[in-house]
Amino acid sequence: MIAIDAKTGKMLWTQQTTDPKQLQYITGAPRVVDGKVIIGNGGAELGVRGFVTAYDAETGKQLWKFETVAREGQTGGDTWGNLSNLLRAGGDTWITGSYDPDLNLMYWGVAQAKPWMRAIRNTNAAALYTTSTLAIKPDDGKLQWYYQHVAGESLDLDEVYERVLVDDNGQKLVFTIGKAGILWKLDRVTGKF
Repeated sequence: MIAIDAKTGKMLWTQQTTDPKQLQYITGAPRVVDGKVIIGNGGAELGVRGFVTAYDAETGKQLWKFETVAREGQTGGDTWGNLSNLLRAGGDTWITGSYDPDLNLMYWGVAQAKPWMRAIRNTNAAALYTTSTLAIKPDDGKLQWYYQHVAGESLDLDEVYERVLVDDNGQKLVFTIGKAGILWKLDRVTGKF
């Protein structure tokens, strides 16, 4: 990622946002929230793990990182069964998240687990936090809530796409639609379907 002075065109800082030793890449635009530049990654089809990271807008220093594939011993880690951390992959976040300034929450779509097929992953569990909508605090990268659209999904039916924020008669809602063509309506505050 490169920060450029809008008036002069001078480069202010650069930051490597992915591990150059892995097959990760960035295709989405960053979202700027309260002095933080926040971006997701792609590359899960190449066997990497998804994440969302935040960088200081002034310096480029990484402030936090939320990994979308729960590891052994972490909350949600047991939903990958006995699969070792080395083999847990997927969950990339290659579409830019949406931001609600009133709730101070970002909403990110997360792609499916890899390998795609449950039989190959050797797990029948949910494989958190893949195929989900995540509500993340931009201040510190903490997960506020998640809603998993299809637990343990096996057919490459991404739910990673845009999150559209709608206020309707006092309700704060987030809408999304994935490859299956299902329109999902969630409560922005709680994640309730």
